[in-house]
Amino acid sequence: MSTTPLSVNIVAQDNASGLTRDVQIIMEALNSPDFELSWCSACRPGLRHQFPRQMMARLEQLLYRARYQQPRYDVNLFVEGVVPWWFPFARFNLLIPNQDWFHGYWQPYLKYFDYILCKTHLAERVFSPWGKTYYIGFTSSDRRDWQITPNYDMAFHLGSDRVRLGTKLILQVWQQHPEFPQLTLISKNLPPTTQRAKNINIINQFIPEPYLIRLQNQHGVHIYATRIEGFGHRIMEAMSASAATLTTDAPPMNELVTPERGLLIPYSTTKPQNWGTCYYVNVAGLTKTLETLWGSTTQTRQTWGEQGRAYYEDSRRGFQQRLLTILKNL
Repeated sequence: MSTTPLSVNIVAQDNASGLTRDVQIIMEALNSPDFELSWCSACRPGLRHQFPRQMMARLEQLLYRARYQQPRYDVNLFVEGVVPWWFPFARFNLLIPNQDWFHGYWQPYLKYFDYILCKTHLAERVFSPWGKTYYIGFTSSDRRDWQITPNYDMAFHLGSDRVRLGTKLILQVWQQHPEFPQLTLISKNLPPTTQRAKNINIINQFIPEPYLIRLQNQHGVHIYATRIEGFGHRIMEAMSASAATLTTDAPPMNELVTPERGLLIPYSTTKPQNWGTCYYVNVAGLTKTLETLWGSTTQTRQTWGEQGRAYYEDSRRGFQQRLLTILKNL
């Protein structure tokens, strides 16, 4: 690479959720004098409710190109959404898609990307017919607190605003099995009349980040009966905390969790969602997997957690190396 930094403009909505986290991870991976980073957080797909802001940004880029006779950026790196009018403002255009949120009306624009960078091998299979794909993998925040020893006889589930993580199903199965060990379940979306049980600790309010990290590390088993993922941040965070992880036996979840580092829950039915697929776990499948889990030894669960941590570390290094490689060789 030349001594001039490569200017990389990340085009992604700041949604204070998954997309924001993705951008932060990318910027951390590219935190180097070799790169000049910017983030167009107002560059949302479409122009509804944001026409003035986007037009001002577009005018700024047009003036730059007219003055310097070249695009403003070396690379536009689109995360999830496609904003076609931004294409002329970089020498190279790259896309990191999430198949579960990729809309069919974006398909005609795929041919204009120099590379489609894939977080998962599932994404490779989905997008390879439509453009030049390159597997980069991905990573999540490192949640490990080495001052805390995980208890592999305790389970944990962190819910979200969406239903995709199987929160209600996990709660239902636990309510039916008072012999199961302690479950800590965090969700603000459960009905006020939710039935409590002695072996279930429900947290239905906001908790500070340090406390959340402590809970993730104290519990040695994390459970996500996930329907669909673009990548799987909850799952990868669980493994970063050295947890034995249970998730759905379907892609991309089963790319992250394998029998060497956890257990896989069989799914019963499927349904398409955009360019992805929802995989539905039922009570019987989850119950059987949990019975296998608690029938294993504590040492087995600890080994799964240690293998998960090793996988997290390898994946994190590999993601950064592959992302740097593709950018340096454009």
